Amino acid sequence: MYSASTKQKSVMKSPTESELVALTEFLGLVELFDEFVTFMVNEKLGTPTIYQDSLSAVTLVTQGGGRTRTRHLCTRLHLAKEAVDAGRLIIKHYKADIMIADGLTKALEGAEFKTFIKSLHIFMI
Repeated sequence: MYSASTKQKSVMKSPTESELVALTEFLGLVELFDEFVTFMVNEKLGTPTIYQDSLSAVTLVTQGGGRTRTRHLCTRLHLAKEAVDAGRLIIKHYKADIMIADGLTKALEGAEFKTFIKSLHIFMI
């Protein structure tokens, strides 16, 4: 599992565009890590899976379509779709409330915090 919280380099007009930018920012890192693991164990262990909480971003990348407002977003969309179509990675939708990475980047309280701790298999004494 890899989680990062970074500031995006540009301002987007919609949450879908923002999620698409975030997805493609780490696409190269995912592919590089997959190649590294394959080299180290001398066999392909499986296709890397990226879990995304934006259903519209998952649909854009897996099925295509949509309207991109600028050329750089169109390029990012095709980059991600090409990786999915070539079988280099899998993108799946997870609801935001079950994303483990959210507990690493957001402040959680009460029941949400306890659920997060249980998902990490950490038990409070």
